[in-house]
Amino acid sequence: MRTSRRTIASTLTGLAFAGLLLTGCAAGGSDAGGSGSGSGISEGGNSGSAGSSQTTEEACTVLKAGVEDTLTDLQAGLSELSTDPGKAAEAVETLAAAFEDTASDVTNEDVRTVTDDATTALNNFSEQITAYAANPEAADQTAVTDSAGAVQTAMTKLGTTCP
Repeated sequence: MRTSRRTIASTLTGLAFAGLLLTGCAAGGSDAGGSGSGSGISEGGNSGSAGSSQTTEEACTVLKAGVEDTLTDLQAGLSELSTDPGKAAEAVETLAAAFEDTASDVTNEDVRTVTDDATTALNNFSEQITAYAANPEAADQTAVTDSAGAVQTAMTKLGTTCP
């Protein structure tokens, strides 16, 4: 059981870190470029999608804004994991919903792909950690660990895409 809690805590730490990466991404975007069209920020992040002129930086800013409010709850859930796993499960569920809601506003194909992967991993992890919180002794520890690993992988990719 301690191993599972450590794995879950490690994943939640990774989620919080990904949020910090997104915060840095957005902060860098608003200081460095113009505040408008993004035409002066033509980084190679555009995939050439028809009708989409959203740069990687702009897409990361959109994503960051969509999940920013959930990060405080996530950190609170992380701090109380051992005493209140339900709070951690609720925080992960909120973050997964925020990713899913925000994904429709991300039109840059590269960022959208990793956002969709993160959403899928977060939704799966949310289901697993909710089951764990409801009954830690009966929860499928392997499923919790596997879904935690998938979230870590997705967040690493997100951190690479939104430096």
